Amino acid sequence: MSAGQISVPIVFRGPNGAAAGVGAQHSHCYAAWYGSCPGLKVLAPYSSEDARGLLKAAIRDPDPVVFLENELL
Repeated sequence: MSAGQISVPIVFRGPNGAAAGVGAQHSHCYAAWYGSCPGLKVLAPYSSEDARGLLKAAIRDPDPVVFLENELL
């Protein structure tokens, strides 16, 4: 709605995917759900090395980013 004239540099971090000791209702992957929201960038790193680099990039990004971390990572 702002035609790209306003930047919103914010990073939302949250848990994602399966974890130890939780039921099936607590192990959903929300990447596709957040990805369907226009204007959001969604990151779901695979390894700890990926997480480090992607988190740095997300913090530097001028747009809103959702950073979904696997609880077992």
